[in-house]
Amino acid sequence: LSRFNDGTGMMGSRIHPVNGFEQIRFQEAGSQVVDVATQLPYDPTTLLVAAALMEINKKLDAIQETQQEMFEYIRQKDKAALRGNLETLASILDDYAFNWNNETYKTNKHIQVQEIRQQAEQTIIQHRVQIMGHLEEKGFLHFDKDVNQRMAKLVDGLGEYRLSLHLYAFSSFLEVMLLENFDAGYLESVASRIEERSLAYRDMYSRCYDALDGLAKTILDT
Repeated sequence: LSRFNDGTGMMGSRIHPVNGFEQIRFQEAGSQVVDVATQLPYDPTTLLVAAALMEINKKLDAIQETQQEMFEYIRQKDKAALRGNLETLASILDDYAFNWNNETYKTNKHIQVQEIRQQAEQTIIQHRVQIMGHLEEKGFLHFDKDVNQRMAKLVDGLGEYRLSLHLYAFSSFLEVMLLENFDAGYLESVASRIEERSLAYRDMYSRCYDALDGLAKTILDT
């Protein structure tokens, strides 16, 4: 090997069997610095944020599920209370035949019947408000599923409303029996209050019917 005059390397030479005389320039191999740019498929920060959001969503779903369970428990508890009161009134009516001359029995049961009547009146108001809320839900077009869900809520609400009204009438009747107040004016007043609430229920029923009829005409399929 001989060094080139310009100092750019060493010259080697050989005799090629085909090409003849050839020159080769050799360069000294030194340390090499290589820059390697690595392209990550995802940004680590984005992955961390996504993982955090997934965890938050899981917790929110768990909270929502718990809330739904609580609401369902309260709803079933309210329904059970109405049916329990109905059983109590029926029991009082059955036992009255054996205690019609027992003042202590009549006094105690009269207080119990009054409480049930007051609770029935409260649930009547509650169900009217809930049903009105379902009626006021707005929307231009609806799917058949939406209308069926709305109808299921209204039918369930009307059923509980009707049971509350029955409890109010039943307890009002028992109150008259336990008080043994058969004054015509008092009886007329009791009957008037029952009829007033009955008419209010019929009005609500008609409004629900008209609302569902209107919704049926806005179903997207129609």
